[in-house]
Amino acid sequence: MSINVGTLHYTVEVLSSGAKKAIAEFAKSTQTAEERINQLDVKSKLSFGNLAKNSQSVVKGVSLITAAVGAVGTALQTVAIKQGADFQQRISDISILMNGTQKDFKDLGDQILGITDRVPVEGSVLSTSLYDVVSAGIQGTNNQLQVLEESSKLGIAGLGSTASAVDLMTSALNAFQFEADKSGEVSNILFKTVKGGKTTIDQLAQSFGQVAPIAKATKVRFDELQAATAALTTSGLQTSVAQT
Repeated sequence: MSINVGTLHYTVEVLSSGAKKAIAEFAKSTQTAEERINQLDVKSKLSFGNLAKNSQSVVKGVSLITAAVGAVGTALQTVAIKQGADFQQRISDISILMNGTQKDFKDLGDQILGITDRVPVEGSVLSTSLYDVVSAGIQGTNNQLQVLEESSKLGIAGLGSTASAVDLMTSALNAFQFEADKSGEVSNILFKTVKGGKTTIDQLAQSFGQVAPIAKATKVRFDELQAATAALTTSGLQTSVAQT
């Protein structure tokens, strides 16, 4: 692992001279990742409603849609079968890492599908990401599912992938020795980093592991680190440079 001493020194300067302002801005930003998802959902519903009201072609297109229902239905059925098979395979993979009965894994599958009712992410994506949560050393099914759900919210709100959000979330929990029940707070701080800086969840995930151990060892708090990252990226540094 290479460490950019100049950038690290600049980061320390930002922390010592500008962190109070950056953290204060973090505190002012009260929107959570979950609230952002709800906002996006409301906007999408409003957009769809306006489209339905203003588009005369919707009515004209009904006959064409009706004619295509048979073909679309067949295609959707094929996709559903494929996604169902992927989902079952991921659950099977998880069972290799965990002890439990067949009923336990059925219940696990049901709980994952329950998350899809609250977060717009496919079950097959969530089950794949749960494997990564378990592999990261998060203990206990309830904790694992909580981390998974908070990560999936972070991925959607921060315009990143669920996989990157899980990677970033578990790295933060492990590096700063947070318990799983802090995953919601961690998610919100990371979301504020994206919102307040010039970065994305995917970009943060790529380089977070390089700086987190250093920050922890030098007693830099997680929120301070993320405030500095937001400040550095806003000033023009790329995320990979700000976090190396």
